[in-house]
Amino acid sequence: MTRKQWDPALADLTRAIELDPKTAWRYGLRSEASRAKGDLDGALQDLTRALELDPSEVLGYAQRASIHFQREEYDLALGDYSKILELDPDNLTALRNRAAAHFRRGDFEDAVRDYSEAIDRAPDNVTAYGFRAYTYERSGQLAAAIADYEKAVELDGTSHSIVDRLARILATRPDESVRDGKRAVEFATRACEMTGWKQAVYLDTLAAAYAEAGEFETACEQIERAIPLAPDSTAEAEFRERLSLYRSGKPYREDGL
Repeated sequence: MTRKQWDPALADLTRAIELDPKTAWRYGLRSEASRAKGDLDGALQDLTRALELDPSEVLGYAQRASIHFQREEYDLALGDYSKILELDPDNLTALRNRAAAHFRRGDFEDAVRDYSEAIDRAPDNVTAYGFRAYTYERSGQLAAAIADYEKAVELDGTSHSIVDRLARILATRPDESVRDGKRAVEFATRACEMTGWKQAVYLDTLAAAYAEAGEFETACEQIERAIPLAPDSTAEAEFRERLSLYRSGKPYREDGL
C-alpha cells in the first residue's frame, strides 16, 4: 500500500477510538497505520497511550522501542527493551535488541554483557556470536573477536559477512599477534566464493590477505578485480591506493572500523 492508501484505515480507526477511547489495541492498530504512512510521532503517541491503558503489552513496548531505535533515541529504546525483559525474562529478541542499543550508544561493555547472556541461554545462537564479535572488534578486543567469529563460522558457515570480517582482522590489523595470512586467504576466499566473486569489499579483503601472506602478485590481481566493482568513486580510489601499495611489496594495514 502507498502512504495515501492508509488514510481510510486511519480515519476508521480514529472513529473507533472516539467511540471507545479506553481500548488499548485500537491505539496499537492506529500506530501501525501511522508508522506505515511515515508518521512516527503519531505512532509513538498512540503506542504510549496504548501502554498507559495496558502496561503489560509486550508487543507495544517492542514496537515503541523499534521506533525509538529507528530515530536513534537509544536511551528510550533501552528503557522499553528493559521493560520487555521485566515482563518476559526469556525474551531473547529483546535481549539482543537491547545489546544493539547499548552498542549504538558506544556502551560496548554493556552490549557484550547482553550478548553474552543471550549466548548463555542459546549457545547455538550464531547471530549473538556474530554481534558480540563485532562489538569486541569495535572495542579493540581482537582475540575475543576472532574467537567469536570462529565460533559463529563453526556453527553456521553460510554468513559471508562474518567470514569476511574474520578474514579482514587476520589480514590487516597492525597487531602482529592476531594476523595470519594463510588463514586470512582461506576465509576471504570462502566469502568470495559464497558471493560469486562479485562483492568488491570481499575481493579487497582477499587481496589484503594475499599481501599479508607475501603473495603480492596475487594480491594485485584480486584488487584489480575489485576496482571495476567498486560501489563508488571513494572506494575505487582506495582500491587503487592499495594496488600501488601491493605493487611496492607492502601489505595493507587498518586500525579498525
